Amino acid sequence: MAGVTKMLEVSREAGVLLNLDALLEELQAAPPSQAEEVLELQAQIADSTGNRRWRFRAEAMVVRLAEEGVVSEEFASRFANHFSSSSETGSPRRAWNPTVVSVSPTPPIQGECPSTSEPPPRKRHTPVRAPAEQGGSRELVGPPAKKRRPPRRNRRRGKKKSAARSGNPCPLPYCSERTTLPKCHLLERHLPSVFNTHRELTPQITQARVECLRLLTRDPISGNSNLEEWVDFINSRGLIWKGWTITPDQQEAMIAVCEALSLEVPRSFSLDPVNSLACLIHWRCLTAIALNLKREELERIRASFERDLPIPAPGRREDLPPILEEEEPVPMVTPSRAGTPLASGAGRREVVSVFDSHFHLDRSRKELKLDAQASPQDLMDAVRDPSRLDFDFRVSGGVVVYCDPSTYPQEVEIRSLRAAGYHVSIGVHPRHLLSAGEMRHFRLAVQRPGVVGVGEIGLDLTVIEAQWLAQQNQFLELAALVPPEQVLVLHIRGRSTDSADYVYSAALQLLKFRVKLPRRQRIQLHCFSGTACTVEDWIREFPETYFSFTGQVRGFNRQQRAALRLVPLNRLLIESDGPYFPVVSGCDVGAPHLLHATAKLISDCLGDMTVSALCRLTSSNGRELFQLPAGRGASL
Repeated sequence: MAGVTKMLEVSREAGVLLNLDALLEELQAAPPSQAEEVLELQAQIADSTGNRRWRFRAEAMVVRLAEEGVVSEEFASRFANHFSSSSETGSPRRAWNPTVVSVSPTPPIQGECPSTSEPPPRKRHTPVRAPAEQGGSRELVGPPAKKRRPPRRNRRRGKKKSAARSGNPCPLPYCSERTTLPKCHLLERHLPSVFNTHRELTPQITQARVECLRLLTRDPISGNSNLEEWVDFINSRGLIWKGWTITPDQQEAMIAVCEALSLEVPRSFSLDPVNSLACLIHWRCLTAIALNLKREELERIRASFERDLPIPAPGRREDLPPILEEEEPVPMVTPSRAGTPLASGAGRREVVSVFDSHFHLDRSRKELKLDAQASPQDLMDAVRDPSRLDFDFRVSGGVVVYCDPSTYPQEVEIRSLRAAGYHVSIGVHPRHLLSAGEMRHFRLAVQRPGVVGVGEIGLDLTVIEAQWLAQQNQFLELAALVPPEQVLVLHIRGRSTDSADYVYSAALQLLKFRVKLPRRQRIQLHCFSGTACTVEDWIREFPETYFSFTGQVRGFNRQQRAALRLVPLNRLLIESDGPYFPVVSGCDVGAPHLLHATAKLISDCLGDMTVSALCRLTSSNGRELFQLPAGRGASL
């Protein structure tokens, strides 16, 4: 009782908002009249200060108090109606009026249609003929005809809109500018520029983003920053429209924030709904946060981080590294696979070669609209690599995977690929069920000279459950056709909502007990995404199992990253799976010559291996798996 009385005095005299946690404890033991009086005074103070976050939390608290019987349901309804007007439009909020209650439907007047969800039926006018003996005409009598307006013509056809009225208004209410590029406008004029994703990602930038985010989301009363409440606030109010996507640069920045905050990295980041605290660094979420801050406070935070970490605008020449004309270039020596150093001289760059253990040439041709006879080199020439590397990156060879029966290669194409350093694997995607004719075509294609693998085949549970049994039977039939001298390439994938471990376990049991695959059979787990338990199980049952990783590593969670570090180094492979999994910003497809970005992701996860060492290691492992000689690199 004494606490509530003290709160009433503070609310009347000081006019400050009280901490909701302490307020809830006191109101739960107070009489309803005093509790409602305190909340009314706090609502008036919230209107005057414009603290929208307090209002959002207060709504949930009043609902809880109404359920506990501390305040009446009528008061809770009045409180919710007061704060239900939209706060995102920037319109002024009406002042608190304790006499306003929720509007109840008025009783229907006698003779009228009772109020329902539909309006009363409109009376239809019945035309009447005037009697001839009264001197009236025989024409129909009805309501006077309305004058029809002439169609409105366009004003000054062909006149373009002025530049001042082009674009949409800024979402912040105190900014009167209009723009067609809201992201650039907000980052340049209002939001802290430390969140600009065009700058090179460094640990210093990531730490600055985390500190700035905590300042933006700090509670003005308690001084604490609760990022979870802001995620709930944005999701409950629907402040981000559907359809917004996350660019690769933004995704990379969010992964860095997850690692800085020791959070689990989701498989994919989402804005509708926001599924991670790291998504708060997206400019859409930052705009929602800025709407709840005063202009002076937002400008103060922006100025402090601009002074400490100036971020240049993207696309300027200052972003480019300076050209060192006076200093002598440092010679670099690159060891070969045998360990003999290469000849080097002044200005020689390191040469890094990679072996792409899995990519689809036929599907890449279709995706890029290339000729049906286009070679892997033609594919790499068609996809420009915008990356600036400090070494020469080359593709020394790879395995071309055909999993569509309509594009299986003939012997002439297989010989042409072998001459260029590439080898062929024949399979069928698990989502495609073969017909009798396609099965015969598959059997003939696997037996052609030069085919080094059977696959990809396997289990893919992203199809409807009615096809799972047929898919399993086809997997058993195809796996039984693998000769000992060829590699079994497996595609294992679970549903998007579940872990893939149970699918890997099911495939392992089928191969061991149903197919009775030899223990020393060479196996490639293509596009591996399992956990450490899966790695241990497969190595224990089939020691010649190799684990191949793609650009999907970017979205790995903590368990998947631990599995990557657990894979033995002599069983580690890298693949592009082109045209899928684009990893380089500015490229919409994956390709063998872009594997340096995937190698960077894997080396960062391993922590103790450089990109060049990883490429040499995986190239040696790939040639050992498919029993291939050392190939000549395709120069890029």
